[in-house]
Amino acid sequence: MKKRVSLLCVVVMMLATGSLIAQNEKNDKKPFRHLGVGIEVGTTGVGLQVASPINSHFTLRAGFAMFPFTYSTDFDIEYGNGFNDLSNVVGIQIPNTNQTIGDLLRQEGLPTSVHELDNEVKLDAKLGLINGKVLVDMYPSKRSSFHFTAGLYFGKSRLISVDGYLPEDIVKIDRALKPYSSLINNELGYNLDLSSGIVIDDYTITADENGKVDAGIKINGVKPYVGIGFGRAVPKKRVAAQFELGAMFHGKPKIVSSNSDVVELINSELDNNGFINTMNKITVYPVMTFRLNGRIF
Repeated sequence: MKKRVSLLCVVVMMLATGSLIAQNEKNDKKPFRHLGVGIEVGTTGVGLQVASPINSHFTLRAGFAMFPFTYSTDFDIEYGNGFNDLSNVVGIQIPNTNQTIGDLLRQEGLPTSVHELDNEVKLDAKLGLINGKVLVDMYPSKRSSFHFTAGLYFGKSRLISVDGYLPEDIVKIDRALKPYSSLINNELGYNLDLSSGIVIDDYTITADENGKVDAGIKINGVKPYVGIGFGRAVPKKRVAAQFELGAMFHGKPKIVSSNSDVVELINSELDNNGFINTMNKITVYPVMTFRLNGRIF
């Protein structure tokens, strides 16, 4: 289905920019002799475009649209065994000093027990709907502004990005203990891993060295588009409005992360709610756009 839509869009654009230019020359009408600009708002966000008619039936336009949206929140977590063992670490004597690991942590103003740790994780979500576009409008009638549209949207493949951040004290503790990792592991008899600190359900999530955990929803970077609308991208008068309805074919969404446990956790939770099957069926993004166009020349 996706290949057929892509092929249709390419064929329409080739017809518009090839054979119809030849038709214009035959009729002594030069293509691209007018230029219009437009500002828009819709389900793809806010955007800007430029357009030029190939002839009285076809118009070529290009532009971009972006949907700037971010969301931040906090949620509570539990800590893994590494932090539960922190109380066993603080009493370890540092060689050639009169200090223990606990003294070192207290000097830097850091907690020495899991009970003193902040259990809130900061979560930032960002919508990455940023796209360029190259489209062709086909007007069946010279007298009507009704048109069909086909073309391509292209842009970021991450539709949604989510970043979680461990409390700052946890990152500082991990960094403070790293120079003494061999000493601590020898004393405990096993490797202490504070980076695997987040427990969600039955999953232990590992953060990077900066205490960050990432996840997102990925779609295709290149997205075929078809639509219908009313109004001209290059108005006959100086200014005119345009309305458009269409569909952007972005492919099957996919959960992605640099941490495989995060992917497994999210897929498991969504699958339990039946959301994965629903998400796999949503391969089309609905497009509704209101545009105000102006004619430059």
